[in-house]
Order: sequence, then structure tokens, then C-alpha cells
Amino acid sequence: MKRTLNGLFIIVSLIFAASCDLFPTHVTVEFDYKKFQEQKSLWNSSKPDNYQYRLEYWSNGFSDYVKTLIIVENGKYKNQLPDVLTTEGGYTSKSYYDLTITEVYERIEEEYKRYNDTYQKFNYLKKISIVYDTENHIPIEVKKYYYVPANVADASSYAETTISEYKVND
Repeated sequence: MKRTLNGLFIIVSLIFAASCDLFPTHVTVEFDYKKFQEQKSLWNSSKPDNYQYRLEYWSNGFSDYVKTLIIVENGKYKNQLPDVLTTEGGYTSKSYYDLTITEVYERIEEEYKRYNDTYQKFNYLKKISIVYDTENHIPIEVKKYYYVPANVADASSYAETTISEYKVND
């Protein structure tokens, strides 16, 4: 009887340990990196110096909804109109959204490389899905899916960035 209870205790302990994220998980991010590199390369070879676009960002975590018009002059971020308006009618930090299209590509790639082919214990990127405007070579819809343990309440498992109203300025 004591031997049976010890065996049962060991089995229950192993199941509990396996379910508690005690051991790192090997992460392979699902992402069409080849197509991403092709579109990024085409953007870099054809990008205008002056353009503008509407950026929208949303996640199911504690981030605010963001919708703003980004203006780029001489290849550098110039301005946002309005100042990153949120759904609550307030404002949020501008710096995270002060991005040229080149920097949008760089952020996506940095996050992919940070997680892909690594070992992670807690929150990590699982998948990136991108829809491209193949005429202008810009990512118009970027969806990111994350693994978040059930006991973590302050992290997003999904985030979406949309780029629209892209226009070259003379």
C-alpha cells in the first residue's frame, strides 16, 4: 500500500511539474521568413523618401488601441496626427509608434529572431502572419500570436498592426 502511494505520488508530481512550465520549451516561430525577406528587400530598393500611412495597433492585453497617421520626410519619421489617439480618448506614449516602414520591418524581424529557435520558459512568440501590399512592398496586416501561461493575466496572446492609407508625398 505504501509503495502504491509512493508511486502514485511520483506520477502526480511529474504531471504537475510538466504542467508548470518548469522546463524551457524549444520555440520555432511559424513565419514565412523567405517571403518577408523578399518584400523587405523590394521595399528597401524602391522606398520613397517622403510618404505617409495610417497605423493601427491592437492587442488583447493591457495595451491601448492606437490609430495614428505617420508622416515620413527624407526617410525619417517626422510627425504623427493626432498624437496616438486611444479608444479611451486619452493618449499613450508616441515613441513606440514613431516608425518608418523600414523600422516596421526591422521590429518584426527583431522579434522573430529573438524567439525563433530558442528555449523559452514563459511568454513567447508562436506565429507571425503578414499580408503584404505587393505593389508598394509594405506589410499591411501583421498578426502576432503568443504563448502565455494560464496564470499570467497581464500579457497579450494576440497583437495586430494594420497599415492603411499609404501615400507617397512629393
